[in-house]
Amino acid sequence: MTASFCCAFALAYRVFCEKGLARFFARPEKGQSIEKETPFYKWVSMMEKSIKRAGVKINVPAYIAVSAVLAALAFAGSLSVFENVTASIMLASSVFIMPQHAFEIMRQKKEEKIKEQMVAAVRIFTAEFLQAPQIERGFKAVGERVADPVGEAFRNAHMELVVGREADAVLAKLSERLGGDYGQMFVQLLRLAKNDSSATELFADLLEKIESSIEMGRKNEANLAGEKMLALIMACCPIPAYLMMARLVPETSYFLAKTAIGRIIVMASFGSMLIWALLDRITWEVD
Repeated sequence: MTASFCCAFALAYRVFCEKGLARFFARPEKGQSIEKETPFYKWVSMMEKSIKRAGVKINVPAYIAVSAVLAALAFAGSLSVFENVTASIMLASSVFIMPQHAFEIMRQKKEEKIKEQMVAAVRIFTAEFLQAPQIERGFKAVGERVADPVGEAFRNAHMELVVGREADAVLAKLSERLGGDYGQMFVQLLRLAKNDSSATELFADLLEKIESSIEMGRKNEANLAGEKMLALIMACCPIPAYLMMARLVPETSYFLAKTAIGRIIVMASFGSMLIWALLDRITWEVD
């Protein structure tokens, strides 16, 4: 097993270090069209955006390199124990995907938090804007009374307006910081309200939509919470179960590695981990 781990690590080191991370993560040359970007570069760009939206500060090339090394080690370890190539590929894929799945969950949680804070932000801004139609004043009030990350986004926007930055650029940056559909809708209403004070009536409609979306999300989460927890337990139990059975029944390793039924059980167990990660991500998107 140790020899297999060393071989896997050496292979990963050669691919990601000796050949150079820069070669794999290099940006397209100037003037190169999007169509000519490699699938790998597009995937890396997608990962960068996902990690950034999750609010995690991490070096993406290093993260992918470490994930690849861990996946290679998982493949080598599984292959040496179970002698099952298909099951080993499934386990390695699961190890590689799980961190991405975690980032996606973090992104969803952050977006839900922003959505909840947007309710207070819209109310505070609307009240201030009705008293005095000044975007700077509304931004200042929201930044002082709403927690981060929404409060921080409005404080930064207020500071940029105070120092004289152009309003359109500030609103574009605010839309990026808030993210999500409702953040973009709020910024669009701000652009309308700058030129037409009657547009403030639309903030009430936006507030109603946000509250309805939050309520629906809570109901979906409550309905699926039990199923998600059970699926997580079932997906994570194969390896602990094997370790326990191997300790209690020494013949377990031989049965799982040498018999047809045992090999099928291993493939089904590791396959369930991969399927869980994919299906759980789909349910997060549905929510």
